Amino acid sequence: MENYYDNHFLSAEGSRSTLQSALPVSIHSELTNSVMPLYQIIRFANQAAINKKKVSITIEKKLGHNQYTRQLLTGTFHSKLNKNKQIAFKTAENDMVHLLKIDQILAIQQI
Repeated sequence: MENYYDNHFLSAEGSRSTLQSALPVSIHSELTNSVMPLYQIIRFANQAAINKKKVSITIEKKLGHNQYTRQLLTGTFHSKLNKNKQIAFKTAENDMVHLLKIDQILAIQQI
């Protein structure tokens, strides 16, 4: 995913700023406990599908009446978001393809 940070340099010639790509880091546990905004999930999911990036996602599954569980999955997106607000995700562990509603995805992080 295209996250950038900028460095601001002060020198004798003046000041200048540069944009540098942030290096991917290991999975943060605080990310699995947080919920990203929907527009950011859509953007990151589409970028990961286009670039075939391996990502880690946190999804929420409904178990029963008022019972939900969170699950951490690692894999790749196989398609961009379709008109029905669904996206195909293939897990790395057992090559299982999940058809997820975009509302089920709580967080995405590149590995």
